[in-house]
Amino acid sequence: MAKKTNMKSVRLSDEVLEYVESFEGDGFNQKFENLVLFCMKTEKQKRRTIEDYDHMIKLKYRKLNALNDLQRDARIMTRQFLSMQHDLEKLQEYIQIIRTPDSPEERDGN
Repeated sequence: MAKKTNMKSVRLSDEVLEYVESFEGDGFNQKFENLVLFCMKTEKQKRRTIEDYDHMIKLKYRKLNALNDLQRDARIMTRQFLSMQHDLEKLQEYIQIIRTPDSPEERDGN
């Protein structure tokens, strides 16, 4: 452990004092130093983990947006297909009318 050359006096709330006192060590000074050292050692990894989670969240949102776009496009295409089906049915009706013979002779083949 490093030589301790700095003397400081601190004022703490009850909540912070309880937290420091709950940390491992013999006496307040050692507990406080152990707590700070622990935070210093774990901070870099915690930040990296948070960055990883942020990246995963961005990817999930990108996928969600792509799925939403795909769903919207599928709805649009479904409407277009239904419209085309309706148009084809109308076209079949017109063709049927055109193919219907005008006179009884045409119907009999004479």
